[in-house]
Amino acid sequence: MADTRTRLLEAAEQAAREQGVDGFSYADLSREVGIRKASIHYHFPAKADLIAALVARYRGHIQAELVRIQSTSSTAAGAINGFLDLYRQALGNCTTLCLCVACAANPQALDERVQAEISQFRRTMLAWLEARFTAALSDTSLGLTQGSDQEAAGALAVAEGAQIAARLAGDLSSYDQAVASLRCRLS
Repeated sequence: MADTRTRLLEAAEQAAREQGVDGFSYADLSREVGIRKASIHYHFPAKADLIAALVARYRGHIQAELVRIQSTSSTAAGAINGFLDLYRQALGNCTTLCLCVACAANPQALDERVQAEISQFRRTMLAWLEARFTAALSDTSLGLTQGSDQEAAGALAVAEGAQIAARLAGDLSSYDQAVASLRCRLS
């Protein structure tokens, strides 16, 4: 069984990905995990502490997934497709979003530490994508129409926007349709 801190982070992640960071409270987590609110405050004195820890943890999980994707892909284009699959999987059944996409929906409500964690997450994603687009030139799996930094920014924006569109439509095919032109270039 996971320790209390881990159980809190898991419950908070699920709630944030489904409802956004403003969509749940410590009372909700207390009921979900089966502990008193005071016990939550012991682990995370303020909700900003919880969300900052949550985003840092999520970034670590996603970085591990990116390493796995890169190691199992024979081409850079295949790795970029794996990235698009990762964002599609984050949608679940169109009931959740990538944690950082969910958090970014209301940036004014976020503590500076949380904003910094989300910015670090996005920098990590962009650096990984830029490296894959650069590698695609070497392995000839993709011809670039722009610089690899612009391609990376575009791919991340497409994946994030496609998640939001699919969540709003309640239909995974909306995600597929939004990323289709990028996937065609990766084939």
